[in-house]
Amino acid sequence: MTDKENQPLVHAPAKRGRKRRTVAPRDGLGLPDLPFDVLLEICSLLLPLDLLNLGRVNRALRRTLMSKGSRTAWKAARANADNLPEPFDGISEPAWAQLVFVRICQFCWTKVVKEPDFHLFCRICPICARDHLVEQNITVDDPISSLIPLTQYTRQPLKTTYNETKLSMERLLDPTDFIAAKQTEKSMAQAHTLLCLDWIRLIQKKRAQELEDARSARFNQICDRLRTLGFGEELTFMEEVQHNTLQERLAGHHLVKQTRPLTDRIWANIRDDLTMFMNSARTQRLAFCERLSLSRKVTAVYFLRMLKEDEPTSFSWVQLPYFLSFPPVKAIIDRTGYDGVCFHVFAEDLAPIQACAAELSVTLDVQLASVIDGEQSGSPLSITQGDIRTRLQLATSGVICTKCSRLPDDLSSVGINTFNESGSTFACHPLFYPETLTHSCALGTDLQRVEGTVDIPDDVNIANCGRRRRTELRIELYQKHPLLTWLLEAVVTMAGMDPTTATVTQMDKAAPLFECRSCVAANKTSGPVLKRVLYSWRNIVGHVLSEAMGTAFASANYFAEHVTLVRIADISKEWMIQRTIYEEVRYHCNACRDSTMEKLGGYTMMELEDHFMCAQDGLEKDHPYDLDDATEYEDYVKTFGAPEQPRRTTVHLTQKTPQQRRT
Repeated sequence: MTDKENQPLVHAPAKRGRKRRTVAPRDGLGLPDLPFDVLLEICSLLLPLDLLNLGRVNRALRRTLMSKGSRTAWKAARANADNLPEPFDGISEPAWAQLVFVRICQFCWTKVVKEPDFHLFCRICPICARDHLVEQNITVDDPISSLIPLTQYTRQPLKTTYNETKLSMERLLDPTDFIAAKQTEKSMAQAHTLLCLDWIRLIQKKRAQELEDARSARFNQICDRLRTLGFGEELTFMEEVQHNTLQERLAGHHLVKQTRPLTDRIWANIRDDLTMFMNSARTQRLAFCERLSLSRKVTAVYFLRMLKEDEPTSFSWVQLPYFLSFPPVKAIIDRTGYDGVCFHVFAEDLAPIQACAAELSVTLDVQLASVIDGEQSGSPLSITQGDIRTRLQLATSGVICTKCSRLPDDLSSVGINTFNESGSTFACHPLFYPETLTHSCALGTDLQRVEGTVDIPDDVNIANCGRRRRTELRIELYQKHPLLTWLLEAVVTMAGMDPTTATVTQMDKAAPLFECRSCVAANKTSGPVLKRVLYSWRNIVGHVLSEAMGTAFASANYFAEHVTLVRIADISKEWMIQRTIYEEVRYHCNACRDSTMEKLGGYTMMELEDHFMCAQDGLEKDHPYDLDDATEYEDYVKTFGAPEQPRRTTVHLTQKTPQQRRT
């Protein structure tokens, strides 16, 4: 045994009995001592539940309130309770108040029952229902069940009511009148039950509204305090954005969705948790703003496509970076708020957008004219602004692109078929207005590679085109080569036109053909000349510059001896045309225009057909299945500046055989 168990048993000291406190008599009268009419007037201002609680204070009040003389007070109390319906027949006013307002099972008096069962005129818990309700399978075809009250859902009566009704029917020889009376009583009770159920729904709705008002008041108080912490933008974002779950999550937060008023102590306890929640909301708001800006840009892209279809002369050459930088378009994209934009928003500012396009056209024309005149961009020109467009359209106003044309810096040190450092011949492709506005090299830059990855811009869905970043027109890539102007003037003069007035359109319409005698002389060294090549006026200039003939071409006599104008009608009968090569017209796909899939240089007709087929295989939208299903101007359109008909570039001649000459 332990030491504690070995200790002697000591009885606790007996408790002293408490003396009953005697309450001194009060001066004046108590509530039970008031006159009966005054007491009833006071009770008429209370609710039925208050009268029940008041009747349980002492016997005097119970005796007064449970008497028939207090019926007027109970009726007034029912009217105060949102016009509670009258009690059922056989139920007193106190019992009716007990049934409606006291949420206790009336059989075990221990369990809480939220809703009364007006069909049975009582509150019953599930446990007591198993003991006091008739089993459901007994009452299915029982005629007594149609005479007595049943529960709403399980259709079960009370055992006491069922047994009493059954016993009464067994005692009667002719229960017809009894059955009729019971049916009438049940129908009247059912009608009154519907009134009581409507009142219950009204009370529940009113209570729910009170709780919702309390939660709303607490929510508004929390929002005011969050605004003082700098989360005003996030709260505005929650209010303005439709289908936004952030506000629902904040209102449903366990620290916010409460009915207790917000105090300084409560706010101090919940501030850190709500600040963490709002920081995550700020991250979502910033991400939404990025997506919203991108969606507005996408709408601007589709609006630009529509303008290019409706007004091709004014907008076909306008590239996306220029369009997004127009002040009216930029104002719409950067406008405050969290609403998307539609076509009509841009259409409302169509006139300012057209003015921006016209101003941009003048600016680009001035910059191109500065390149042609050999001056810096933006410097004053020697021609007036009205003559700039005429100046650009001249056949002698050609330029080269320093990115796709490869020419030596010093022409005096090279000769025919000279090779550059990479082992390929020099190349030259003269560009003329308006092709200079849509040249692919000047519309995009190669994406820079950084440690094995590609540097993608932030607005990749708008700006990135394949492996190139879409940019504004880079006029700095255009250059006036030292011999280009002189060669163009010589070619135009040899074609019989005035170099100061001949335009590109006139030269293309005349379509003169030229032959390079230097190439013919070079071919003679290897044997008899069996083939000849005739060049168009564009290609003969590129041919001369590509072959880097040197400064000898600066001599008019030398040029006249080595480049001759050839007419098809004057060709000797010993020669026949083997083939004629035309410059392929390039097209843009309307479904891909100004998008990430757009090819800046456009597609040839064969490439366009392959593009349609690949787009269908990739399940891209808005693409026809093949070229036969496509329609020009609806599914595809020519690139800006492309000719109406394919331009002839070269004509290849071959010498006839003796048999061909005889025939």
